[in-house]
Amino acid sequence: MSEPAIVDSYPLTPMQQGMLFHHLQSTNPGVDIEQMVGVLRESVLAGRLRDAWQAVADRHGVLRTQYRWFGLDEPRQYELERVDVTLVEHDFRGMSLSDRQVKFDAFLFEDRMRGFDLSTAPLWRLNLFQFDENDFRFVFSYHHSLLDISVVWVVEEAFGVYDAEIDGRHVELIERQPFRRHVEWLQRHLIESRESASKYYASLLDGFDEPTTFPSLARSSDTDA
Repeated sequence: MSEPAIVDSYPLTPMQQGMLFHHLQSTNPGVDIEQMVGVLRESVLAGRLRDAWQAVADRHGVLRTQYRWFGLDEPRQYELERVDVTLVEHDFRGMSLSDRQVKFDAFLFEDRMRGFDLSTAPLWRLNLFQFDENDFRFVFSYHHSLLDISVVWVVEEAFGVYDAEIDGRHVELIERQPFRRHVEWLQRHLIESRESASKYYASLLDGFDEPTTFPSLARSSDTDA
């Protein structure tokens, strides 16, 4: 089976570069691995849900992204023409409530520790757990370099497509700007504002000559409420 075609390539943002550095240097697994867990109090058609996520992956290049860095002057991200979405099903019916929770918590830990190979797309995965006939847990795991708060949009789109398919209606999804547009804007901004940004941070950090810590926001136990 041939590899999916590469349809676009562009630099990483500074934040993505930092996450890639952490990935390559860290000895602690689970760094920058995010998990969104949803409780679904209804019957779920796993095949339809997988198809909905496939439709969203087809819409957004960032969900088909992988990174390359070997032999390059600087790392780059590559969008593939297609990734095949897989949804793994887990049947926890028949277990006691405590056993379900123990096994589910163990999965979340192991899934985080598993991490991702950043050179291979997709850098996210889907798992669906059936606790009872109308009680499911949905887990969307992804590398933080792909999504920040935009993860909310992605999940809303996927379940919007799923609900529409179940109801037999058409759904109009909001047109989103491709991530490449943000990268291009950021590249220009970093060049145009480099000098002023350098002066700003030099002034902000003036007087600091050794590592320091941020003040804690947590109140001590004897502080009045």
